[in-house]
Amino acid sequence: MDIRPGAVLEGPDGKLVKIEAILGQGGFGQVFAGRLPDGTQVAVKTLLTAALRDDELRVLQNEVKHAVGIEHPNVIRLLYVNDGGSSGGRPPYFIMEYIEGGSLRTMLERHQESGSRFTIDELRALYLQIAEGMCAVNKRVVHRDLKPENVLVAAGEAQLKIADFGLAKLAGAATRSASFKGWGTPPYQAPEAFEDGPNTPAMDVYAAGVMFFELATLEWPIEPKSGDRGPLAWRNAHLLTAPKDIRKLRPEMPHELVQLIAQMMQKDPARRPPSWLDVKERLIGGRHVSGGPDVSALLSKVTSTYIQATEREARAREAAERSKERQALLEQAFGEPVEILRGLVDALNNVTSVGKLTLRVLGPLHVEVKPQSGHVRLILEGQIIDDLDTKSSNGVARVIGSARLDPTPSVKNREEIYRNQDSFGSFSLVYFVSSASERFGRWTQIRFEINPLMREVSYPRWFAVDFRDLSHQLKVLNAMGRYQHERCPVSDEWFKALLIQIL
Repeated sequence: MDIRPGAVLEGPDGKLVKIEAILGQGGFGQVFAGRLPDGTQVAVKTLLTAALRDDELRVLQNEVKHAVGIEHPNVIRLLYVNDGGSSGGRPPYFIMEYIEGGSLRTMLERHQESGSRFTIDELRALYLQIAEGMCAVNKRVVHRDLKPENVLVAAGEAQLKIADFGLAKLAGAATRSASFKGWGTPPYQAPEAFEDGPNTPAMDVYAAGVMFFELATLEWPIEPKSGDRGPLAWRNAHLLTAPKDIRKLRPEMPHELVQLIAQMMQKDPARRPPSWLDVKERLIGGRHVSGGPDVSALLSKVTSTYIQATEREARAREAAERSKERQALLEQAFGEPVEILRGLVDALNNVTSVGKLTLRVLGPLHVEVKPQSGHVRLILEGQIIDDLDTKSSNGVARVIGSARLDPTPSVKNREEIYRNQDSFGSFSLVYFVSSASERFGRWTQIRFEINPLMREVSYPRWFAVDFRDLSHQLKVLNAMGRYQHERCPVSDEWFKALLIQIL
């Protein structure tokens, strides 16, 4: 049964609540204005649960009930939770203190429209109230969705009220609207909140740091570099991008506040302030700094060094993430020649009961094929290299490889290999991309022979150049040198020629 104006609901202490009007609607449900028998106005928030399993609903409802009873001037009072089990088929709903006066988002928008900013004293007062409220909230629950919209402002008072604590996970699970594993609103999410890990107060500290920055500058400290605003883009931004330098946007910002906000937004949860008590002490203590020697220059240096270290850490993490992604992509690319080889092995094994071949993967870039009998095997291996611009139509080389017989052909059978031009001992493989900015490329097979002008006969006719020499040879493929070469797109022909020799 729907909840709508005129409905009467069970409320706190057995009292009934009459729904008077709808205040808003979102993906999680609706918000109504209601009234108790004594005339007290309350807010009623409903929650859609169609997508929830019974066990999920029980766990999450139990968590929200832990938030009932939090009493603090800077926390909205959650008066009653109905889990939907005894409400005539109605959805779960929460009855809470009614606050008329908008939210911090409303205040931010007014400043953005007028081009004005909060004063430093106003910022300290706002920060302290948020820290006071969150100290009380985190004793019971992790908020998970701290943002300006969820910090209400009591009408006619400069008093903030933390709202919607404990509801983010329930709302997110109910709507299944997030395509990442965390909960909350991406611009305020801690890096670890995007993963499927435990929820901790450190996540709320990070969100508050983002909000403190936004209150001071009217800007988010971190945003995706591209126009993409999806969860993955936000996750990468929070994990890999250093926050903007607040001092450039608010040069008059006191050093202690700059340091506090920077620490609250540390990527590593262990490096954030250890508790809200610590945050409060730093907000209160920094207000009355006086007397003693002037250490402002030293403090400025400390702050600058601290922010630079954070930026270096973010750049290093971003480089490591890019390297990890590059490694994974190139290991996947190596699967193309492996699958060609696997296809030949499977095709042969499907049509014969003797002379079968066994393919074993020895590592991400290392494969061997062995016959049932005989000691010669085919080895396919690769090596990821730094981008090598071959200065030619080949493009940029990122992986070098070889397919070779092991052991290599002996001296006494080399004459046979020379006579039979279809036989050879090995060939090279190279993965080329068209430019350094490209992520995906193509494989090329290359086999070399000694230039007849060199009068050398130390190799079978066709062979793979050693990895240590291949980088140089790729740069001089079209020049006259010690080697001549033949190349073509990757295919099964040369693999078949090697497999013939091991059977």
